[in-house]
Amino acid sequence: MIAKPALHNRENFWVCFFFIVSLGLALAIQGLILRQNATKITDALNQLLGTDSRFKDVRASRTTNGHVYLIGRVSSIDDLSALHRLIEAAHLPAPPGFSVRVESERPGNAG
Repeated sequence: MIAKPALHNRENFWVCFFFIVSLGLALAIQGLILRQNATKITDALNQLLGTDSRFKDVRASRTTNGHVYLIGRVSSIDDLSALHRLIEAAHLPAPPGFSVRVESERPGNAG
């Protein structure tokens, strides 16, 4: 009877070991897929932003965990609204984060 619990413990160990390894691999693969998708979305957004001169100071960027952000500035509230409409029309799988500010150039501030 003493040998049975030892065998049972060994079986439990291997079941737990394979479960933990499988879980780790699944999470690693999921992270890789998220980063690859974020890279594709970032590239597509940067191409889209390049088609409109109002967005020349806005860039798409991705984080290491697979999130996409728009960073930069536009000249007016109307341009910011147009940027939001452009992103909505792109039908992205997830909306990007925004860190885009409105900075209108004032006469006399040009260096």
